[in-house]
Amino acid sequence: MKNSHFQLHRVMEVILLCTVLILNGCMNLSTALKRTIASPQVPVLDYYRWVRMLPDTGISQESEKLLRQQNSDPVIQQVQLAVLLSTPKNASDEQYSNAITALDRAVESFEVSPYRIKQDYQQFALIWRDILEQRRQSGRNIEEMSARIEEIISNLNEMRNKAQILQEQNKMLLNQIEALKSIERQINERGIPQKRQ
Repeated sequence: MKNSHFQLHRVMEVILLCTVLILNGCMNLSTALKRTIASPQVPVLDYYRWVRMLPDTGISQESEKLLRQQNSDPVIQQVQLAVLLSTPKNASDEQYSNAITALDRAVESFEVSPYRIKQDYQQFALIWRDILEQRRQSGRNIEEMSARIEEIISNLNEMRNKAQILQEQNKMLLNQIEALKSIERQINERGIPQKRQ
């Protein structure tokens, strides 16, 4: 009986501990999501998730605030700027390029930091840069493939037009040959000698 009571007590302690940890995580996430200004206190993944939920106007406003912000850590600021530039679904190739440039600046500013949040930003910058480069390359490959397909279609249309012209010319030649044969038959039927001696 004591054994089962002890086990039940241990299970309750574990459940209580898990509940506290979950609530703490939710509070930290909600605090991060409520922020409207880039801050070193926001973990990089929380910031990324928050930006993904912003509308396009919210992303523009956050970018302006971030660029006006002074005395902020250059690594964190550049990584957050890169996230803002590259997160929208309709991000252009220019935005990807600017985001990669911002991440390059962040990588150049790397230093050994005792702060866990800054270390996370540094690691995120390296990974996110590779992802953006792959996205940009795949976008270029798709554009190149589309251009190549258009070129092939254009060539096929041109070949089809040429074939049609040749077919029409061939038909005209056949008609001319038939006309000549008809004239020859008429001459033969009349029995007109071609030369008189």
